[in-house]
Amino acid sequence: LTDTIDPKAADFSAAVSKVKDAAPEYVFYGGYYGEAAKLATQLKDAGVTAVFVSGDGVKDQAGFADAAGPAAEGALIGCPCKDGSDEFIANWKKAYGETPGTYGAEYYDAANVILAAIKGGAKDRAAVLAAISAYDADGITKHIKFGADGDATEGNIYIYKVVDGKLTYLAEAK
Repeated sequence: LTDTIDPKAADFSAAVSKVKDAAPEYVFYGGYYGEAAKLATQLKDAGVTAVFVSGDGVKDQAGFADAAGPAAEGALIGCPCKDGSDEFIANWKKAYGETPGTYGAEYYDAANVILAAIKGGAKDRAAVLAAISAYDADGITKHIKFGADGDATEGNIYIYKVVDGKLTYLAEAK
């Protein structure tokens, strides 16, 4: 079953009815946390017992897990983002007064790759690009190295689960 919802709508009952009739084991929603919270709530209210599954646009404690409340329990969220170490999170909170956003640790790693190029003496665009291409070191999220195409060689997906109302790291999908 494939269906769409209007993210601006408040009532997703047409889609919810189709899902309920299909009685799936899983429901995947490819959108953002605000609508995901509404959809998960309406699915639960309709008696749908399928596991709610989504991607990085839903990895938000306040926007999804808190907003959906009990309807979010057990939801699985896949994301190519990792929270970083406890030390990183504590330092971020100290500096900015809140936890890092979905890609906060990846932004930190990316900035450090560029800073390493500059600290290594790169003074122009070509030198920075060459240094980035040669970068091969551990970041706080993963080992960082780039292939000939310029893409990161590690593209892991991390799975999070809502447990007792909290988005919790579950596993790395390889």
